[in-house]
Amino acid sequence: MAEQALEAVRKSVTVGASPEEAFEIFTGDSDSWWPHTHHIGKAPMTKVIIEDRRVGRCYTEHEDGSEANCDMRAGVGGEGGWGGLLQLFAAHVEQKASEGES
Repeated sequence: MAEQALEAVRKSVTVGASPEEAFEIFTGDSDSWWPHTHHIGKAPMTKVIIEDRRVGRCYTEHEDGSEANCDMRAGVGGEGGWGGLLQLFAAHVEQKASEGES
């Protein structure tokens, strides 16, 4: 079976932080803004991890000890899709900036 090439995700959001700060929040602090209802695992999600390296993994950890890989290129289901998820991220960055944490 031939592998199917997936196109890169191309979405954007404007936030009040430098690109470095935004990347750190998107990856290193992803569990604070990613809704725990958005996962593909069978058990309730306990944590989301987005590795901060080229070709890093995105995965979720679950109450039963399992992990589920996120295919960021395949899209995000649920309310709002990628646009909704990025708006949650942007709101979190803005909140951190207003609290003087960014």
